[in-house]
Amino acid sequence: EINNMFKTFPDASMRQECTPANVLSAARLLSILKTVSKKDLYNYYRLGIPNNNTQFAKYSSDAICELGIAQVNDVGYRFVGNEKDLESLEVFRKFVSKFVSEHPEIGIYQFIEKMIECNEDFSINTSMDDIVVFMAKNKFDVDKNAVSCLCTWMDFLGFGVRIPGGGFIPNLATRLKDAFNTCKCEKVMNKASFKEWLYYSIPEVKKAMNINGKMLPYALSNGLRTLRSEGFIELIFTKDADRFELYPIEVYGVEEFASITIKEG
Repeated sequence: EINNMFKTFPDASMRQECTPANVLSAARLLSILKTVSKKDLYNYYRLGIPNNNTQFAKYSSDAICELGIAQVNDVGYRFVGNEKDLESLEVFRKFVSKFVSEHPEIGIYQFIEKMIECNEDFSINTSMDDIVVFMAKNKFDVDKNAVSCLCTWMDFLGFGVRIPGGGFIPNLATRLKDAFNTCKCEKVMNKASFKEWLYYSIPEVKKAMNINGKMLPYALSNGLRTLRSEGFIELIFTKDADRFELYPIEVYGVEEFASITIKEG
């Protein structure tokens, strides 16, 4: 039975064992072996796993199939990916980000979309159990195991920060920076151009932006503020121009900008 980690919601079953590092390790191993039986792949992979947990190896092997890195049949696994996508965790992150953004039907995309839509209310939750209850109230049913895995992958993909033993702080700084560096954009974009670029480059924000209107979602606003403080971007206010408004938080108050300048990348 396939794990369905990156498959269509609600059939997706995110597993805590499938951390980004474990999935990348499984992919790299298969890229060396090229073709291998299920038993041999699990045995190879289990060498570095405490307690020789076969299921641990199987979940990560299933995940690389769902990402299109490998194919599986009754005999075993075959590597069909690109070794360049596995060169580092950073490169692998960009590969998975692209895969997720191109598959709005899968569970992790829909969870990210819902997280962004919920704005700061999502960050109020201080435990995985709280997030399960909160998401159920927002008509998104997932169990604690799935939430834990989803938050790990959202952190990895640059949608925020998972708090050890606690909740999750939405912040798209890393996701934005990856997109600025990999998706073609002008160095200076007005509101209309930036909106069009966001919809194309980070489609997970589109639904929340359509709901919020002029005000950008909390997660996106946090990301823009972070990149501004790092000197990566500049947000320009122009009095008579059409403007976006960053999601208001007490420290900053109301902030509007008519254009964005990419200073690095």
